[in-house]
Amino acid sequence: MRRQDILLVIFAGTIGYVLGLLLGLLGIVLACMLVFAIGMYLVRRELMSNGTSMGMNNIMLINRPMSRLRYRCLSCYHIYTGKRECPKCGSKAKQAEF
Repeated sequence: MRRQDILLVIFAGTIGYVLGLLLGLLGIVLACMLVFAIGMYLVRRELMSNGTSMGMNNIMLINRPMSRLRYRCLSCYHIYTGKRECPKCGSKAKQAEF
């Protein structure tokens, strides 16, 4: 972890402690939620900066909708999306690709 990240976690913990003192049990729950959210943000940012594909997949799963279904025509092998028949040859036989 970088120095800024450590300071951010310490700052979040301090805010959580003050909330816990002021609000009692509700403050403790809110503090735990705050520390968890900041921790998840740091983990996600760390995965992205590593250069591995795992972080990219994680970000895509969280922030992007699923990709549209693509089909391959069984007659001419043309790849297309969303239509019942192939736009190239007109055949209605299709195979789901991904």
